[in-house]
Amino acid sequence: MTLGEKIEQAISESGESYEAVAAYTGISVATLRRLTKKDSADTADLIKISEILKKPLGYFLSELVSNSGQQQIANQVKKNRQQISVGGENLDELRHQLELCQVERESLTKQLADKEQIIELLRSK
Repeated sequence: MTLGEKIEQAISESGESYEAVAAYTGISVATLRRLTKKDSADTADLIKISEILKKPLGYFLSELVSNSGQQQIANQVKKNRQQISVGGENLDELRHQLELCQVERESLTKQLADKEQIIELLRSK
């Protein structure tokens, strides 16, 4: 099965429309339909397609790359994980922001508990 056939099959199985997949991927419907006729695709497009169709990237690559080739791709992705970005921010930046949010949450929780204690003291007087 070609890459294009796998994309076409995945779209069909997902229930997503070509329009929705194309919009999420950032390409036109015509370009998406052309991809279903080819045996190659831009990596960024393929990643977006796999995301919206909820298929692992390996699903599309399984017949194109040997097992050792898949392992090499997986190792390269793992090696470069800091370069993978979400909305323009890399994984390390997102982890740092999460840590800051957790610290702020703990602080706010303590402040709330302190205020509740003050309210109880004032009510008891």
